[in-house]
Amino acid sequence: MERVMPIFAFCCFIVCVNCDHKFQIEEVTEITSETIRVPNPRYSLESSHPAWSPDGTKIVSSNKWIGNVMYSTTVDGSLLINELCTIDDRLYSKYAISQDGKKMVYRSATIGYLWSVELGHNNKKTILTPEHIGARNPALSPDGKYIAYDNSLDSQVYIVSATGGELKQITSTIFSTKYQHPEWSPSGNDLVFVAKIDGFYQVCTTPIFSSDIHQLTFDNRDCEYPCWSPNGDMIAYAYTDSINNSHIAIISMTTGEKIDGNNWGFLMALYPQWHPSGEKIAFYADSEIWLFTIKNGILEKLFDAPRRKIPFWSADGEYIISTDQIYYKSISTYDFQTKESQQLTTWDGVNDDIEPVWVTEDLVAFNRNNQIWMVSYPDSDLESFTNDTTVFVNHLEISPDGKYFVFDDGYNIFMQSIQDKNIRNLSAQIHIPLTEPTISHDMKYIACRMINGLTIFPIEKNATIEHIIPGNFTNPNWSVDDLQFGSHIVVESSNNIYIISPEEHETELLITNGEHPRWSPVDRTKLMYESWGYILITDVFKKLN
Repeated sequence: MERVMPIFAFCCFIVCVNCDHKFQIEEVTEITSETIRVPNPRYSLESSHPAWSPDGTKIVSSNKWIGNVMYSTTVDGSLLINELCTIDDRLYSKYAISQDGKKMVYRSATIGYLWSVELGHNNKKTILTPEHIGARNPALSPDGKYIAYDNSLDSQVYIVSATGGELKQITSTIFSTKYQHPEWSPSGNDLVFVAKIDGFYQVCTTPIFSSDIHQLTFDNRDCEYPCWSPNGDMIAYAYTDSINNSHIAIISMTTGEKIDGNNWGFLMALYPQWHPSGEKIAFYADSEIWLFTIKNGILEKLFDAPRRKIPFWSADGEYIISTDQIYYKSISTYDFQTKESQQLTTWDGVNDDIEPVWVTEDLVAFNRNNQIWMVSYPDSDLESFTNDTTVFVNHLEISPDGKYFVFDDGYNIFMQSIQDKNIRNLSAQIHIPLTEPTISHDMKYIACRMINGLTIFPIEKNATIEHIIPGNFTNPNWSVDDLQFGSHIVVESSNNIYIISPEEHETELLITNGEHPRWSPVDRTKLMYESWGYILITDVFKKLN
């Protein structure tokens, strides 16, 4: 005779619990169950708020990514003048900004290659080196027409048009086998870079139309990030000392004299950038931006910059342009049949996209800035659903019949028709704070979180509480009303996942180190949950002969 029983997968996330109540059979000699880890979308840091598609073949989640915001800041750091650009990508080390402040070139740490982006809120990106995945450390020519860069795969320096196209190799292995960090001379006719010579990187220059290389430094230490002064008579760079501290040095192109910042007291000084006047240098040191005046040797701190390392100057020298790394969340899907993931939404520069739910097989709803938005699948067409911006949306869910959104505003539970957008307050007569709603499969009851427990009440006019289940529970999700085991709710408590019987208030531990559990939509036998930033799926109820 066929029976239905819970299967508790035994692994680092799943534990078996032997308790005497109706979720358990009398005797089991062997239990086997597969736990599936859903792959994160490529380059995503972690996934959360997973939700099933109506047919159970896909999931949608809110995924964490790294992006960058570019700012223009007064020299003293006291005023943020303008947010120039938001980039939904992770920058790899050094990047370049055009002298007119309208374009940035960077290497994508997530995708690779060199990209250019227009500095503005359109965020238009263009790939520059589709055949050079190792391209890095870009530098824009003074006229903005060309980009010099080095390639991590062959350690050579190249030039490419700022609009992309054919590459020109500048260096060869005759002088050195490794080159990096190219920068342009003010005339645009020469490059400065570092070449590995006798085991150390040294500062060198070369005309762009010649293979002649001139070595400027001869130190028993690595030199990096050279930068040519606006009048072309000096080059600033960073060097590493014998105990791996980094300092700024300036060398004269005519006399070879040096200004050495070894006595400035910094542990890590990097990325020198010349002021347009040629009289000062800004640089990053120990999570701060500093300014050194050449004529009088005055050193002054400008502002704290724990992540804004490269202090580019505006053309008039009044502002410093830099980027700040940020984290954001956008909506992604995963298809179990094709084994492919897709990022459905991109960052709007301000708000996270969270709490996604499938509305239909080709439509996903999500929470952006406490309002409901819709995005089509797989086309990614985006539109706002909310027509009443005074309603504050939290913990967005969808009803089992797919006709209603259910959410809370931090106090009341609301149901909103997807078809006509009419909103109804389901808890108007209860008068206590309620959050995190979930609807029973027969569309008769709401379970939601209250202070120190769960409350259950009917979906009807002037409804009052019928059940209170005490406990520190969050993220409830209602299963089908199973013929043998009855109705049950899965909940989270202290990073563990439990099953609760709404009528008998019996609780059974299912999963350790799990959050945000959600039942599979078709047979409600599988449980999807989040653990350590990953999405896992396991059978909880399984038919045995």
